[in-house]
Amino acid sequence: MWPKLDCPWCGKDVKSPANLGTRPSESGLRWYQPTLSGRSFVHPVSVCPYCSNPVKTSQRAQRWILLVVPFFVASLVNLTTFPEFSVPTWAVWVLGVLGVIGGILVRATTRLEKTSVT
Repeated sequence: MWPKLDCPWCGKDVKSPANLGTRPSESGLRWYQPTLSGRSFVHPVSVCPYCSNPVKTSQRAQRWILLVVPFFVASLVNLTTFPEFSVPTWAVWVLGVLGVIGGILVRATTRLEKTSVT
């Protein structure tokens, strides 16, 4: 059903982003990454389960998840406003379907990319 999620290093099918392993990064944190009380800590890196080379998911595919945002905004409006003003039920359902479509598009367009070995 889903397109193959091939490792860019070894070419084997990972099947799902959940199958990616993790390992500590060999490089330190960048200047813009947060630290705990001034100490630098090692952040995890996603790796292929077959060849253990570092990979990342494509950022272009992650943009589809923005289709979920209107559903959460409508739900927040319904929870925080008075009963006189609420988003119609049919609109919440339509926004929910739009969010599910966004989730499906994220998985359908996700690809793995190489990252630096450090």
